[in-house]
Formats: sequence, C-alpha cells, structure tokens
Amino acid sequence: ARGELVTQSDFLIIESLSKEYETNPNVDKNYLVVYLGRLLLITLVFLSLFWFIYYFRKDILINSRQTIFTLGLIVVMVGLTRAASNHEAVSIYVIPFVLVPIFLKTFFDIRYALFVHMVTLLLAGFWVPNSYQFVLMNFLAGLVGVFSLRSYYKRGILFYTAIFVLGSYAIIYIILTLLQEGDFSQIDWINVLWLSGNGLLILTVYPLIFLFERLFGFLSDATLFEMSDTNQPLLRSLAEKAPGTFQH
Repeated sequence: ARGELVTQSDFLIIESLSKEYETNPNVDKNYLVVYLGRLLLITLVFLSLFWFIYYFRKDILINSRQTIFTLGLIVVMVGLTRAASNHEAVSIYVIPFVLVPIFLKTFFDIRYALFVHMVTLLLAGFWVPNSYQFVLMNFLAGLVGVFSLRSYYKRGILFYTAIFVLGSYAIIYIILTLLQEGDFSQIDWINVLWLSGNGLLILTVYPLIFLFERLFGFLSDATLFEMSDTNQPLLRSLAEKAPGTFQH
C-alpha cells in the first residue's frame, strides 16, 4: 500500500514473486515482446557507442584490434555480471568494473574510457536487481579510479588507487543504503566485504596491461618509461659510442 514500509521479509517475498513470474510459463506474458524490447535497448546503447567513436575516435574503427579489445572488455564484464546474478555464491559487488576505464585510459584517452565505462554499466544493469544503485556506485568508483591513477611511474600509486576505490565504494554503498532504509542496522556488511575483494582486484592492473600489450600490440606509458631507462643495453651502448647523439 502507499506509504507502507517494505521490510526485509517483504522484500524477499517480492523478489521471490518476481523470479516466479519471470520463469513461470503459465503466466500470460509475451516473452517475445520482452526480449525484442531488450534487444532494441541494447542496440540503442551500442549505436550511441558507435556514434561516439565515429565522431571522436574514428581511428579505433579503422584498427580492428582496438575495436575487438573494446568490445571484448564490454562482453566480458557484462557476462560476469550475468553469471554472478544467477549464482548466489558470488556477489555482483566483487566484479571490478573499475578496470574497464583504467585499461581504456591507459591505451586510449580518459574521455573514451569513461564513455565506454558508462556503456558497459548500462548493459550490465539489465541483469542486476537495483540498476540505479549499481550504475551509480560503479560509475563514481570508475571516476575515482581513473583520476587517482594519474601516473604509472610511481610503484605505490596502484595501491593508493585501490584504497581510494574501495573507500568510494563503501561510502556510496552505505549512503545509498541509509537513504533507502533509514537505519544503520540494515547495512549489509557482507556486501562491503565483497567490495573489498573488488578493490583488491585492481592490483591486477599491471600484469593485465602487460598481457594486453602483447596480445593486441598496444603501447602504454609504463612500457615507454621502461624503454627510456638508460641502463638498457642499446642506450648504454649509444652513450658510449655516440655521447653527443645520446645527449640530444
């Protein structure tokens, strides 16, 4: 009824009714129309991505490896969300969506990274119960991750990025829960633990960047920094045999 508070038991009953309604073939519901509507929405989302790339990063459309890499990231993250939403043993909060903008910022630019990040979240939002909370949390955490990871030159920057992202996840989750429930006792601290695992997965950025560089032929700032090391044999030989050229 209007104005009635939804308790935890009421919420579970409503969720159970929703699942039963969606899986019961006897319900008078045209699933073909439902799937068609979902397909149209997904098509619109991909069209918006195509238009953005066409007008701002046309070079990505020309390079098949860059296109495959972008689409692959989207498909993998949406697939993980779909799998986690169907298995109660794993929470959707542990999926590290922050990696998407970090990888794309590393190999492309920050504007492209954030746009693809939003597209990925909109697509993944089809499979989660509370889409608004899901998209808001992950998008803000993605902003924090991208802007806190300013440089790959400092060894501890990735550790600080993981802490900042974890803190932003926890704060946003707690605030949204308080806005919905109005009670500290309703905060599910298990989800906060899942978010902690999410933050730890950010530490896999460096090895994954190295892997993607080898698979797709990309070049990151970290690799350029390694190549500029004067202890490299070629640069050391240049310094010995042609010091003037080396100084230039």
